[in-house]
Amino acid sequence: MSNAGDMNRTTKFALWGAVGFGVGGAIGGIAIVLTEYTGPLLMMKLWFLGLGVFLQGAFGGLALGVANRLSLKRIIVIVISTGTGFLAGLWAGFGVYFVMSMGYSLATFGIVLWGVIAGAIGGLGLGLAIWGCDRILVLSFIGALTCGWQQVYFAYRDWFQYLGSWESIIIWAVFGVIGGVFLGATLGFLKRSKAE
Repeated sequence: MSNAGDMNRTTKFALWGAVGFGVGGAIGGIAIVLTEYTGPLLMMKLWFLGLGVFLQGAFGGLALGVANRLSLKRIIVIVISTGTGFLAGLWAGFGVYFVMSMGYSLATFGIVLWGVIAGAIGGLGLGLAIWGCDRILVLSFIGALTCGWQQVYFAYRDWFQYLGSWESIIIWAVFGVIGGVFLGATLGFLKRSKAE
């Protein structure tokens, strides 16, 4: 395939990723706003946060499955795998954050590490659904990178108070678009190199 064709494929996947993870981020952001109405119960806040993260991953997986022109059955697998991957990453990352936040000086780093772990496992879920075990570490790395730098933003805010603000819909949509561009472009590039 020509270089122009390769670039078009990478761009197409980047755009699909941006749309999927961006829409998923906005919808997930609505679920996250509901944390404002759950009172002081941390577990309820985390449940709505988990729902938001799952929806963002699921919509992103849906978009990239459609971009791959896969069968409906494969797309359903990608939706579940990507959503579950990001959700599992959220919980695993929260466990690390919880332990690190016991030492106040490590709490900020713990928030960033939370994002790195969530993105790594989410990217792993996407890669496994599309290719099995082939080339998943690259998607895992890109997921870790995009979610990790996004958590830097949260690390310097009053994080749990921020969860319930309506601003979170916009922030999660924007972060979804940015992360979706990188995951989608990486997927398009890997698909091209796999075909060579």
